[in-house]
Amino acid sequence: MERIRSGIHGLDELVDGGLPQGRAFVVKGAPGSGKSIFSMQFALRGGTEGEKTVFLTTEHSPKKLREDALSLGWNLSSAERRGELAIIDAASIRAGKPSSEEHSVLRGDDALDIALRVARRLGAKRLVVDTWSALGADRREFSKLAHAAAEAGITVIATSECGGEEEAAADGVFELSRDGDSRMLSIPKMRGTRHSLAAHKFGISEKGIAVERA
Repeated sequence: MERIRSGIHGLDELVDGGLPQGRAFVVKGAPGSGKSIFSMQFALRGGTEGEKTVFLTTEHSPKKLREDALSLGWNLSSAERRGELAIIDAASIRAGKPSSEEHSVLRGDDALDIALRVARRLGAKRLVVDTWSALGADRREFSKLAHAAAEAGITVIATSECGGEEEAAADGVFELSRDGDSRMLSIPKMRGTRHSLAAHKFGISEKGIAVERA
């Protein structure tokens, strides 16, 4: 089984050396739990591995996404210029605003179809949907995305605030939780590979998320 690096320090060791390639995963957690940081780390790691990433943003504008990344020292614009990252704006249409982005979702468009088309055209091996919750899509749509991505060898990370039907269709689920200053990561589901059953503490710094051993 081929695997890819998640980009999350300490996580690959919990899933037998890396994420199975071509699978679809859900990262769930409450607002502020670190889901977007997780997805950005995954996306940027692709560049260091020679793998292009398509990032479908549904809640935050690409401008805010780039600003949030810069606060952690990550330059998404540079990754875009190098051709390592393509951001698709699905947030502006939801806010009733026009988009100036190269890749955007217009009224009546299927955001997931656009993301897959862009990924295939660019030869991307990673696809992020942040957040899945904002799409209002169901389990059938997640299954359709997962099947199409698997055929193209694309690994998917979809973030979700509360989890839902998409978890049943996902190949794996990473759950992020927070209690005061304490942050925990658990893996309640992971098909086809060994994985840690423990809850692991993690921290967020200027280098992103780092998972501790249990």
